Amino acid sequence: MLKPEAASDAAGGEVPAVVSDAAERPPTIRSKTPQSVDEEKRSPPDWLAHECEELAEMVEQLEVERAAQPFEGLPGSLEEAQRRLHATQSARIHIQTIAATLTPTERPTADEVAGAELLEALRPKRGKGAGTEGAARLWRLLHLLAIYKAERSGHSRSAVQEAVHTANELLAVKLRVNPKTVGLWADQLQQAGKIEARSHHGEHLNPDTGEIETRVTGTLYAVALQPGHTARLTYHQLHHRHRRLDADRAVGRTAHRYVKRIKALYAAEKNMSESGTSYEGAAGDPEQIAVRVLQAWAVTPGGGAEFLDTRSSFDPDIFREEKKPSLQTVIYDLPLIADEQNPDRRRALVHHAAGSMAAALDDEHSRAYYAGLIWQAIKDGWKGLQALAAQLARLEIDCREWTGLRRPAALLAARLRAA
Repeated sequence: MLKPEAASDAAGGEVPAVVSDAAERPPTIRSKTPQSVDEEKRSPPDWLAHECEELAEMVEQLEVERAAQPFEGLPGSLEEAQRRLHATQSARIHIQTIAATLTPTERPTADEVAGAELLEALRPKRGKGAGTEGAARLWRLLHLLAIYKAERSGHSRSAVQEAVHTANELLAVKLRVNPKTVGLWADQLQQAGKIEARSHHGEHLNPDTGEIETRVTGTLYAVALQPGHTARLTYHQLHHRHRRLDADRAVGRTAHRYVKRIKALYAAEKNMSESGTSYEGAAGDPEQIAVRVLQAWAVTPGGGAEFLDTRSSFDPDIFREEKKPSLQTVIYDLPLIADEQNPDRRRALVHHAAGSMAAALDDEHSRAYYAGLIWQAIKDGWKGLQALAAQLARLEIDCREWTGLRRPAALLAARLRAA
């Protein structure tokens, strides 16, 4: 409370002196501005009320500033923590939704639709591929995509076929064969009546000439879902606008970019295996990532980027590509990853956390290494997670305060080896 030392003279209108009970707070000295002159003309109750309002505003501002100060080892704000939690939950829901429809049980399987006789006929009898499944590999993949598309689109379980838009380059990188081999296998399946494949075309604006051109957007497949059915593409399916080619190219949603990224994941997997380090989905399991991309593309042609770029978002309002991730976000994610019991979802979460570490340390080519660190920490239990979190927190402080630190990734590796 503020107490007047003396009452003002009624005739003189003199302003009483004011002191604070808080000894550490120095008195406020006001200059004789026009505003302060007006204040001197107020009656004591009005003046005191005005001072109390100012003090209340000051206290409120101090409380706001105090609340905004981050606690050590915690998010910079509760809003940041809530956004991260919501992002993780969104990712889990997204992956769970996909996993829920991977293997429907109430539709005929790929082998049942094709028949044992056809599957045997598709096996190469001589040459380099003798003894392998041959075109049956492509058939099973296309059937998987068709089932996934049918389930996600809510189509009847008695449907006899499904149309799937995809890119042969993506099919080839998943099967680890040449795109020409995919074309040869597709011809065999088409002759057997299990699929019909045609190139799909769409309009593209040539930025150099300003003219509308016709370009290939991908390959359209009709895939049989019931035994004895001969797959046929309809006029509507062939002329439907499956992709907005200009928009997809503008943001990098192209088969060429996806194939390049998947091949990089395969290369990382090979390097890890050659070095004797257990890969165990370190980069998100390239085989499964390729399937996820193909499934996403089958539902929304051009889709699948969220499984290849760790800084892209399941919810674009939460993860922003232009915002560089921090090591603090990885620290928050470690307990959530450890608590995840589903192996498929855990691999995806590790993949994203490793990508965040690589981006935060400007070390994009070492994602597999960082994923391996996370897997090892999970294997070691809570003690391992706490040790990794402590090293990341220490490194983040060093990066912020050590202006001459050029290779934070090397510093982290050295500290982990010493520990």
